[in-house]
Amino acid sequence: MKKKYELMAIISSQITDQEIAKSVAGIKEMLGGEIGFEEKWGMRAFAQPIKKQDKGFYVVWNFHLDPSAISEISTQLQIYPDLLRYLLIQVPEKYEPLTLAQIQTGTE
Repeated sequence: MKKKYELMAIISSQITDQEIAKSVAGIKEMLGGEIGFEEKWGMRAFAQPIKKQDKGFYVVWNFHLDPSAISEISTQLQIYPDLLRYLLIQVPEKYEPLTLAQIQTGTE
């Protein structure tokens, strides 16, 4: 049975916009075809440097996947070029993701 997951990825700011788009597409392809939500937050500054960088390109996905595939995806993300950091979590089935605008304004 497939479960619902959320992935937030931060891509290096030291590559071109075309390379960022290619990385986003590559990660999305890795997740499979059952993506229910995708939002590009764009370039954002870090509170603390990550791998000697002060900003990165944020993307958030919500998707359904068989739990047995999560380990392989996590391994692939760890070695994915130009990916500074990621967070991959299982979320409740009834979880509805918010857009960045909703988060910033506090509206739902």
